[in-house]
Amino acid sequence: MRGLGAVEVKSVSESIRIQSVFYTPELNRNVLSKDQLMLQGYTVKVNGGKCQIYPMFSIPTSNTRNDVTGLTREEVR
Repeated sequence: MRGLGAVEVKSVSESIRIQSVFYTPELNRNVLSKDQLMLQGYTVKVNGGKCQIYPMFSIPTSNTRNDVTGLTREEVR
């Protein structure tokens, strides 16, 4: 480990800034610990090949786009 910083995790609809992330330049992958995220107040849901990270006590949402109108609708999961 060479330092401590913040990482911005981006998805299609939003981005989350995660504090207190270890910087290790020797690793060639980004690694986030589910337990550490939960200690920082995030809820982590893994479903199949997808992972959702969102602030605890909030409801995860996703936007769906109507192919005909092009408008989006927010859906609670």
